Amino acid sequence: WECLTVCAALARETQRMEIGTLVINTGYRNPALLARISETIDELSAGRFTLGVGAGDFLTEHDAFGYPWERRVGRFEEALQIIRPMLAGENVTFDGEFYETRDALNLPRGPRPDGLPLLIGVLGRGPRMKRLVAQYADQWNCWLASGDSHAGAYIKIRDDMLAACEQHGRDPETLVRNVTPRISPTGLAAKSPDMKPLSGTAEEIAEALHEFKDLGVSHISAWPHPNNEEGIVALARVLEHFRG
Repeated sequence: WECLTVCAALARETQRMEIGTLVINTGYRNPALLARISETIDELSAGRFTLGVGAGDFLTEHDAFGYPWERRVGRFEEALQIIRPMLAGENVTFDGEFYETRDALNLPRGPRPDGLPLLIGVLGRGPRMKRLVAQYADQWNCWLASGDSHAGAYIKIRDDMLAACEQHGRDPETLVRNVTPRISPTGLAAKSPDMKPLSGTAEEIAEALHEFKDLGVSHISAWPHPNNEEGIVALARVLEHFRG
């Protein structure tokens, strides 16, 4: 389903849970309009929405809907130069190679004076994407679900990202860290030998997730395996170990 529509529906149907996109491809939408829609969803949710964005990684999807595939990171960087200040309440005039705005402004403003948080998801480890995280993101998502989902696999990726923050003048401690591990609470085997999901009893999986907390991670965006109602119900038993 289309994620922003789903988020808007969830905003009205829920009261406490955080809502967000993980992640939305900025190349599929005009960035100023994306900032406007996000502000609206944040208002509908009373300040529970996080806008998660990325540069896009599926060629077939770009081709199917007629979106340009080439120079995705360049387009993404321009989009961030519009989205970030608009979320902060700034009046944005931008004249880029791919996008332009004239006095674009989010009015009325949503419930948060400083604006809603911006998350950037990074699949690869290229220096340019890490620079963009350092320069623009409130939150960084480290995607582990396609490979080794254990905390040990996160350490080197984290260290590289924090080094990039220092390189580009960002205090690493100001970057909120979000991780997406693949979690198999039903014991279902992964489709690929390269995938190493967190598995075992609910207590064992909870202990594995706690290891991320010890490494400075404050948010877990879990990918249940299987990714269906059965997997979600089984994952709920893991979450019981985090109550209180």
